[in-house]
Amino acid sequence: LETTSVVTVASSLDGVELSDVRAEEFMKQRIVIPVEAPKVRAAPPPPPVEIVGVGMLLSRPSDGGPHTDISVKEIYEGFAVHKDGTIKVGDVLVEVDGQGVQLMTMGEVSELILGPVGSEVTLLLEK
Repeated sequence: LETTSVVTVASSLDGVELSDVRAEEFMKQRIVIPVEAPKVRAAPPPPPVEIVGVGMLLSRPSDGGPHTDISVKEIYEGFAVHKDGTIKVGDVLVEVDGQGVQLMTMGEVSELILGPVGSEVTLLLEK
């Protein structure tokens, strides 16, 4: 689809400054300029985002699927959970950001906990 826009351009008379000229002294020149659709450029890729966890290994008993407890099996030194010191091995994860985890798969729970560096997650645990 191509459309045309008509633009009217006023030009000054020879040797006369535009600021000194009254409107009726202008010569009008009609110029037809085709209006083209802008070329669409692909958006640049977003900068890489480092996705990290909070520094704990969760586990569910091997015989259990959903409906079994997810517990903290290991805490990794240097990560947020270790630095905070509140969460301990053996604690049972109940909620992630207000969402109950008992019916979730381990993959679903992991996705809720992982996030960009600096983001926060709220965990509810039973001691």
